[in-house]
Amino acid sequence: MHNEQVPIDEHTDDPLGETEESTQNQLLSLQRQTRYLNIINQFSIALMGLNTLEEVYWYVTKDVVAKLGFEDCVIYILNPDNNCLEQVSGHGVNSQQRKDGEQEVRNCHVSSLPLGTGIVGSCAQNNEVIIVNDTSQDPRHIADILPALSEIAVPILRDDKVIGVIDCEHQQRNAYTKEHKQILVTVAAILSTQIQKSQAVVELRASVEKLEYAENLQAALFRIASLKSTADDIDRFYNDIHRIVDSLLPAKNFLIALFDEQSELLNFPYYCDEYGDIDPNQFFSRDMLDQSLTGWVFRNQKPLLAGPEKIKKMNERGECQLLGQLADSWLGVPFDSGEHVKGVVVVQSYDAQNTYSEKDQELLVFVSQQISHALERIFAEQKLKHQALHDALTGLANRVLFMDRVTHAMDRLKRHNHESVCIMYLDLDKFKTINDTLGHLVGDDFLVRVSSVIGENIRTCDTLARLGGDEFAILLEDIGDKAEAIEVAERIINSLKEPITVGKQKLATSVSIGIAFSSNKLSGVDLIKHADTAMYQAKDKGRAMYCVFSTDMLADKTSYMRLDLEIKDALTKQEFILFYQPIYTTAKSDIIGLEALVRWQHKEKGLLYPDEFIEYAEESNLIIGIDRYVMEQAVQQMAKWQTEFASGFYVSVNVSGKSFGSTDFVEYVMQLKRTYKINDGVFAIEITEKALVDNVEQAKINLTKLRDQGIQIFLDDFGTGYSSLSYLHQFPLDCLKIDRTFINDMKGSKFDNPLVKMIIALAKSLDLKVVAEGIEKQNQQNCLEHMECDYGQGYMFSKPVSAEDIEARFLSK
Repeated sequence: MHNEQVPIDEHTDDPLGETEESTQNQLLSLQRQTRYLNIINQFSIALMGLNTLEEVYWYVTKDVVAKLGFEDCVIYILNPDNNCLEQVSGHGVNSQQRKDGEQEVRNCHVSSLPLGTGIVGSCAQNNEVIIVNDTSQDPRHIADILPALSEIAVPILRDDKVIGVIDCEHQQRNAYTKEHKQILVTVAAILSTQIQKSQAVVELRASVEKLEYAENLQAALFRIASLKSTADDIDRFYNDIHRIVDSLLPAKNFLIALFDEQSELLNFPYYCDEYGDIDPNQFFSRDMLDQSLTGWVFRNQKPLLAGPEKIKKMNERGECQLLGQLADSWLGVPFDSGEHVKGVVVVQSYDAQNTYSEKDQELLVFVSQQISHALERIFAEQKLKHQALHDALTGLANRVLFMDRVTHAMDRLKRHNHESVCIMYLDLDKFKTINDTLGHLVGDDFLVRVSSVIGENIRTCDTLARLGGDEFAILLEDIGDKAEAIEVAERIINSLKEPITVGKQKLATSVSIGIAFSSNKLSGVDLIKHADTAMYQAKDKGRAMYCVFSTDMLADKTSYMRLDLEIKDALTKQEFILFYQPIYTTAKSDIIGLEALVRWQHKEKGLLYPDEFIEYAEESNLIIGIDRYVMEQAVQQMAKWQTEFASGFYVSVNVSGKSFGSTDFVEYVMQLKRTYKINDGVFAIEITEKALVDNVEQAKINLTKLRDQGIQIFLDDFGTGYSSLSYLHQFPLDCLKIDRTFINDMKGSKFDNPLVKMIIALAKSLDLKVVAEGIEKQNQQNCLEHMECDYGQGYMFSKPVSAEDIEARFLSK
């Protein structure tokens, strides 16, 4: 690019006369216009190739000085926030060159001018070009270090509004001409277009970056939100959360702290820090909360965003102590994660280039909420699993957990013949007398004390379980010999000879123990039966003693064989009958359905309830026959009610896992529906959690087929099986039934029943209806209604009644 200049002023003599002088002037004017157009063209072409506003500003000021012969040039841009013109570029005698040699800044000129101040400010305020031929006569002129006698200020316009000013100065008077004005006005217009273009590019780039960030953020937040409802492995959940957060903000150093208010213990289940490490299984006293930044968040229950200076000032004020490496940026956010557990999630950076902002705090608040929800669900699930596998009264293992451990012990025995397994079956003698004379509360306290005494006489590796009532069982693994097991039994018997203090009373008891030793040819169920048989032998021999099982005792166990034949005969003679328990809305107590419950009208023993024969039927595979009998009787009854009363009630039938898992189960149910022509939605199958998880893929297929044919699917006794809150979304279910054990334990306020509330909320999130079983008290119904539980059943509404009673009470009105 040429550095030709437009002359500031031109004078010529005309010896050739007026005509020749006129021609000469026209020629000079044409030359000036040509130079003018050349300069404008060069400006335009050059500006087109520049990328940033800084380059544009610098080029304009530098080339104005170079091409127009000005001594300096400055560009001011209007800041609408404060109505000040701020210098963005300058070049010339009043400019100072930077050390890098690439750009100059006009340090000698005023860097910021309020609108209306000086010639520059007046130009912007009045939206007019100002030419001052003698600045000494203009009070608006603001002198720089080097004096200037001429000044020109040209507004930069966008849509007729001033966005900036080009200001030039010269040490001579009368330095600026109309041509200079025209060129600067045109340069200002070109500059305005370039500013607009550059700003549009910047805004577009920012919008793209913002959109990309928003998309990444949305995807990350979705992944975090989905983790909270699917996480089963808590350690993997923490790792996944850390990985996702690290994709959004600098989170190389990431930790989660939990404080249990009941135990007053602090631990860090997840701790990732480049300057230290803490074992997730290590626990600290609450004193640590008085010292650390994490403790500050715990104490104040609000977020903390701090840099080094703030941390030091907090330390000086005694609000915290500096522990470990001082972070360049620290961000912690609190959350609640359960009934009595509070938490804090923390990110910290040791790099001054990576600091946190309010936006990062908002993100971490969302993350902390998801961690809270996930932990709340996981803790609730752990509590559900504990309740499902442990006796609510004593806290011991229950029958389900005991059977699971026995099964695993027998499996190990088959692999390692050198190991040994022993089961003891214990039954308290004359416990019924305590319950009958002193009441169940005393009886319950007594059982708790007895379980403690028994537990004191076994190893920590042994399993003590309460199987129900006053029956206990012990699993002894890897015992030395039979004498060692017998010694344990004798210690327990002797310990229970001493009276047990309950309240102010001393109660005496004794225990009868049956002992069975392992054989790799036996199943766990058989081993328990042998121990049970030996226990009855001990009772028959006088109680307060033990008996070791022998095969001779099997001769006395003919009752099972007799029961087997009786059940088969009862199915043939249709001695099983159905009773129906109404299911009501908790809000209005309107009946909406019935649960069919089987009873056995025994020819000798009278009416028998399921707990007197179902367990054996399941063990002997007779349960499939009973299930199908009950389903057919229920469907027949529905068809009758549908025809005679136009009943809209649904009827649900309990189905065992063995029936549900049979290969022709779905076809059998479909054939029943077709045969009796019952409507869609009025027949429901109730299955347990175990029936689902025993074969997940097949269960999904069966359930989908049934629901496609108008059969409702209820998950029965929720909370007594696997109690996993994460698997439910996999299955096509219609309703979840809360087991009566949760309802029995309900307290007076909805706030005192977090597990029931959690189950109801879970069901609602999966679009499932909820039925609470075993409602017997008004306060239970009230709490369930407040927690928006849909339906309930129990003696408070109605006990199970015959089909005739259902017709008389509900269908003939």
